[in-house]
Formats: sequence, C-alpha cells, structure tokens
Amino acid sequence: MACFCSDRVTGIELRTIRGIPLAITEPTRQVQGITFLLSGTNLPLEYYISIRRTLLSVGQVVVDYSYKSFSLHSRNHIKVANSIKNIFPYLSSEYDDVDKYGIVGHGIGGKIALMVAAVIGRNNFQLEMVIALDPIDENPVQFTNRALNFEGCRFPIFVSHTGSVMKNAAIQIYNEHAASVKLLHHEGADHLAYCDINNSQSSMSNLPKRGNETRNTAVKKNTIRTIKKSFRWINEIQSCTPEQRRSSIAELTSSIVELNYINFEETSEETSVCTPTDYRIFFLENLNRLSRSVIQTSNVEKEEIDKGDTTKKKKEKRNRIKSGAKKIWKYAKI
Repeated sequence: MACFCSDRVTGIELRTIRGIPLAITEPTRQVQGITFLLSGTNLPLEYYISIRRTLLSVGQVVVDYSYKSFSLHSRNHIKVANSIKNIFPYLSSEYDDVDKYGIVGHGIGGKIALMVAAVIGRNNFQLEMVIALDPIDENPVQFTNRALNFEGCRFPIFVSHTGSVMKNAAIQIYNEHAASVKLLHHEGADHLAYCDINNSQSSMSNLPKRGNETRNTAVKKNTIRTIKKSFRWINEIQSCTPEQRRSSIAELTSSIVELNYINFEETSEETSVCTPTDYRIFFLENLNRLSRSVIQTSNVEKEEIDKGDTTKKKKEKRNRIKSGAKKIWKYAKI
C-alpha cells in the first residue's frame, strides 16, 4: 500500500511504500529506468540536487531514500537493501517497459547500495548499475572482512575513494573485491564533495576540512559525468546479445576509471589530504579551547573559591573539568 503527497515547489512526490518514506521525481522526457539515490548518514535530500538532475536528464525516475541513523529501520542495513528489492516491482508496474534499475549511494548509502548488489543482485537480473560514492563499511562491517562478496554479479560496480574515511573505506573494499569492483580515484577530496553544499554549512562542519576547492569541484564534475555516461550506457545496451554486453561492460568500466583517474593527476599538486595527524591536531585544538573555557570560568569564581574552598566547591570545579573532557572524547570518537 502506498500513500503520497506532492511537493509542488520542487516537483518531488513524497510517498510511503511498504512503510518506507521515499521522495520520487519523474523525468520530463521518456522514462528509461528507475534509480534509487541513497543519501549519506542524516544528510538531507537537498544535498543531492545535482546528482538527481543528472539522473533525470538521462530518463531515470529518481527514488530518494534518506538514511537516518536514529531510525530503527535504517539501522538494519540488510532490511533497507531488501526494501529496495521489494519496492522496485511496485514502482516498475507504474511505467511501461521499465524492468531495470540502478543505485547510486553515498557514505552509508553507498554501503547499502553494495549490499543490494551482493545479496540480491547475483540472482536478480533487474539490477544494472551500482555506484557507491565513498562508501563506509560499518555497523556492521560486511565487505572489508569478506562476510559478503560480489560473486555472480553481471553488472558494473563502481566505488569511489576520497581518503576522508579512515577505516573500512572504499579502498579496503576494493582490495578485498578487486575482481568485481572498479575503483574511482577521488583521493584528496572531501567526503561531502559529492553534495551541493559547502562543508562549512553542513551538520559535519565540526570535522577537519579535507581536500581543496579545486579538487572537490573536479571530483564533483567527474562524478556527474560518470553517472551520466553510465546510465546512458544502460539505455544503449538493452538490445545487445550477452557477448556484446560483456564486451560493452569492459569498455565502459575502463573508460569510467580512466575518466576519474586522469582528473586526479591534474589536481594532485594542490590536494590536501586529512591524515590521522590532522585529527590529533584538531582534537588538541579543541582541548585547548575547552581548557581555556574552564580556566576563564574558574578565574571568574576565583575569589569565591578562595574565600571558602568547601568540599562542595571542589566538587563543582571537578565536574566542570570532567564536562570539558567528555566533550573532547565525543570528538575523538567520530
């Protein structure tokens, strides 16, 4: 059962299908397919306007799913992957001659896109393309430890790597599944380089800045070109024989990898990568800032404390210091 309401301002139709909230946008041209766009953790759909427009320009019905870490449904990644499998037949029945779909995911959304490929794609010939932008394999880890693999998948799978994610990142996924996955070299860009918002404006603005404007712009441009080229390819191979399809996949993956690697070479001189050392500096700076805050508060109350340094006063002072320490460890666990 589905219920919906229309957003007249953006042209997006908000629907709930099988209990899953979705935002669906139809292209103005003839519908060629359906693509699921899976967001990064707690990132609003407004961050992905450029990617959505690109998919619409090649005739894709775009189905946005916003990943919320506090949602019980979203926390179960395999449940989200199965939901995509179940939602596609429901949506495809609304469009003539649409029996294929693709997935573009970012961050945790990228991991879920890979899960659809690994768990469902091998026995489901409806999935045609998976693009995982800087995926994060966590909660739980399933690819970097080879709990899941892509054996039997007969479609292109791309993962991009920025270097922003420190652990269980795209490069580790690629190292474990190099025979099935193609790596897009986006090293030095920010994790949010794919989004339509500056890092300083986002909810992640407390994180260290990575990359530079030149590199982030280049990566975003090539990502748009990659998506457009990949989904145009899907439209062109519908009448191909299996042998022609295999040859076409090899040509596509080679050209997409080259497209993204060349651009890295062009901007590498200006690239600034965030290293573990940068994180330590970041934490120390915040420690100094919070320490100064505690000292200033203590100075204001110095006279009162000197007059009567009771047990209660000492306890309050300790609590202020503990509070500052807790804030620092909160940053350290990001």
